[in-house]
Amino acid sequence: SFFIPSPLLPFSFKEYYEATKEHGKSKRELFDSYLRYGSFPYVSYLENDEKIINQYIEGIYHTILLKDVATREKINDISTLENILKTLASSIGSPISAKKIADTLTSNNEKTNDKTVGSYLEYLCNAFAFYKVRRYDIKGKKYLTSQDKYYLADHSFKYARLGTKNLDYGRTYENIVAVELLRRGYEIYTGVLY
Repeated sequence: SFFIPSPLLPFSFKEYYEATKEHGKSKRELFDSYLRYGSFPYVSYLENDEKIINQYIEGIYHTILLKDVATREKINDISTLENILKTLASSIGSPISAKKIADTLTSNNEKTNDKTVGSYLEYLCNAFAFYKVRRYDIKGKKYLTSQDKYYLADHSFKYARLGTKNLDYGRTYENIVAVELLRRGYEIYTGVLY
């Protein structure tokens, strides 16, 4: 027998609301919590205690990063993996390539190359931590080979790595919409029209 991985998507807001509505909070309050802290229903039990919520999300983040990716793929360079994840998290909704990430890391005195970064990106997507959205040339009707977009499985991971001081609502909304479209079975891509 063999195992075929299938995406495990986080709760949609509808599912999150159904799981948390008995806490006596309004739909708006629950949406604000969902927007700020992600789709993990247990967060609503933490009474908006930001410190505990961040520790909880950090724990999930480290389980995915260290156990699901690093252990399975036998990655010893956790620092590079984590820096790639931080770069992706800060670039949600922006076109980005393995070469661009490698160049950024190299300029910060981290020794890596686009082949390594490309492999790590694939590992992160295989673990369903990120979803890759390819670029599509609408006029030429073909996929392009550079500058894909990556969306986090749960937008709370962005804040686990980068903090919540400057919430980027536009990119967070885009991430939520992209994951919702995937949940509904749509094939999504980023268009290029010349």
